[in-house]
Amino acid sequence: MRFPDITLQGKHGETLTDIKADWNALVEFVDGISRELEEGDLEWFKSRSTVSLACLIDRLLLLISGSALSLGANNLPSAFASTRSAMEVTAHIVYLLHILELDITLPKRIEMVNNAFLQRRDGDRPKSKTVTKDVGIMAVIDVADEFLKKTVNALGWDKDLARFRVEYETLCNFDHPNFDSHLSVGSFKEIDGKVRWYPYTKGEITNAMAPHIFLPIILTLGVARITSSRVLHSLGHLQEKQESVSGHKTF
Repeated sequence: MRFPDITLQGKHGETLTDIKADWNALVEFVDGISRELEEGDLEWFKSRSTVSLACLIDRLLLLISGSALSLGANNLPSAFASTRSAMEVTAHIVYLLHILELDITLPKRIEMVNNAFLQRRDGDRPKSKTVTKDVGIMAVIDVADEFLKKTVNALGWDKDLARFRVEYETLCNFDHPNFDSHLSVGSFKEIDGKVRWYPYTKGEITNAMAPHIFLPIILTLGVARITSSRVLHSLGHLQEKQESVSGHKTF
């Protein structure tokens, strides 16, 4: 998957080039997972969890690419929507790690994974019987927020950047069809004592709103990078732990 080659700049001088290392690391990570799935004989739980992780990362990269391309095309509503979805994907990767690191039984772990990842909104269709409890998106976002606060040093970031929930809520304000979302397509200006509404021109739209998207993109990719490797490590550790107790593979 190619890195989005778009020349833009955030409010602190950051550019998309600043996230290229995290982008490339995630691309290589997914390639490695794909080879493992093709060559290995993974047990049921580990294989399902690994496939889920690979799909989440692929989805994340596509959403970030879509966000960058939307910025380059001066399409802020699309950029905000893609970036917000990307934050939700990263939050679910963190939530998967959270489940794997809990000291619980395998049946309970499977139940929690089902509740987090098998929810669906299908209108009149019955809900999946494997889902025993709805896990709201803000509960997942809060887990990601707490994770970032604990690992911000490992990312080499300033503690002030440990604001996953704040950045997510800001994106929601600009993405939902409320008053703030109007500011992604135009602005109010006072001229001759009168306040009027003016749509953005191409130059204005990027300069005014793009900075609100850069930090979420940086947080999203950085957190996903360090979390993904820990997910695979935890899956391997859980399998070894289970084998040492039971004497046979159970995942």
